[in-house]
Amino acid sequence: MKYLLTDEQTISDLSIFDKQGKTSIYTIFNKTKTQGGAHRLEMIFKHPWADAHSINKSAMLYRFFSQKEFVYPVDPITIGIIAFYLENNDVRTQIKPSNESLGEKLRNMVSTDADRQLIEDGVQACLRVFYQLDIFLRQEESKAISSPYQEQFQQLKQIVYHNSFEELRSVMSKHESKLDTIRLAELDKRLRFDHRELILQVLELLYDLDVYIAVGQVARNRKFCFGKALPESKNFLHLKQVFHPALEQPIANDLNMDDKGNLIFLTGANMAGKSTLMKSIGLSLYLGHMGFPVPAESMEFAVRDGIFTNINLADNLSAGASHFYAEVLRVKEIAKTLQSGKRLFVIFDELFRGTNVKDAYDGTIELTRAFCRKSESQFIISTHIMEAGEVLLKENLSIQYLYLPTIMEGNYPKYTRVLKTGITDDRQGMIIINNEGILEMLEAGLKKQNALWNS
Repeated sequence: MKYLLTDEQTISDLSIFDKQGKTSIYTIFNKTKTQGGAHRLEMIFKHPWADAHSINKSAMLYRFFSQKEFVYPVDPITIGIIAFYLENNDVRTQIKPSNESLGEKLRNMVSTDADRQLIEDGVQACLRVFYQLDIFLRQEESKAISSPYQEQFQQLKQIVYHNSFEELRSVMSKHESKLDTIRLAELDKRLRFDHRELILQVLELLYDLDVYIAVGQVARNRKFCFGKALPESKNFLHLKQVFHPALEQPIANDLNMDDKGNLIFLTGANMAGKSTLMKSIGLSLYLGHMGFPVPAESMEFAVRDGIFTNINLADNLSAGASHFYAEVLRVKEIAKTLQSGKRLFVIFDELFRGTNVKDAYDGTIELTRAFCRKSESQFIISTHIMEAGEVLLKENLSIQYLYLPTIMEGNYPKYTRVLKTGITDDRQGMIIINNEGILEMLEAGLKKQNALWNS
């Protein structure tokens, strides 16, 4: 069983978890009902698969829940009560209904009211959950049979109808049952001690079910697709109409990568949408490795050993590192991982933006040449330095040249955000500066200042 290699920089670039002022991908999928389900979902996000079998098996399960609508069968508050109840496994808290010494009776009068209430709440919660699961198992069995969920459904069924819980089933109810001290003590011993592991297993299965229903709901409501994972040796990526799920009106694009074009050289003006496109691709591949639904019409991909991005790299001022040096260290880190033989998917947004144009130009050309020779991995490199692309274009390299165009309507740029083949020479920086009237504002301020000095 293999897990995908990644790091905090990539997690941050792709907004996997909460970032101030931004919608996280985890938040989009977190429609869970229970704390345990939310925690399980978080662990899945932190540990994507890196083998085709595990990915496709997970995708089949989530697809099933996207096609068959289930209602979560138990009350989430009740689940929380049971989890808290089971945490207290100190045998000294058991109820002793008879043969107590006078000293024990006196201690119980003082100290056991809270313990007894905890036990009463926990036992009643178990009775309610078993009642609700009995209904769920009978109602949904026809859906679960011969489905990807059948194995876990049968595990849940075996526990609920376990011989040891026959007495429990005789008193289970949607509402609280009146339990005398002897019955309460017997049920508590059975649930909290004798068969505690079985009850914990029920909770784990319910947390899993919580995640399945939530992910299936997102796939269904947002019309996401499920990717097909291919062996890593295929070195193939196909995305049809991929888009970013956090945008209200996203623009979708197609993307295909293989051995003949394992590196995409992406150009486009500022605000043309390069960063958003790269995040959409990286995020889709990340979700695909989890077996999760992907914001696209269709997806096929060769499994990668790791995904690494360099999109919003910060200066490390505390270590005395400039932005350029931080970029160099990031490239070095990824180069080491490539050198170890790992098959990676790597995204670089604006290589060496922290240095002068000449060094950025030379560095972009040399690193692009080096990366495209790593045919077992895949790369996307964006840049404003179109001249670097023109040099590379003259060489016989496994590079796809794509760009995001800008259409000028008078003096105002319009961004289509639809990928085209080739290298763009769009440069609208000065046009945008002039449109905002910045130079005029500075000139007017200078004239006002001179007038004050001369008065």
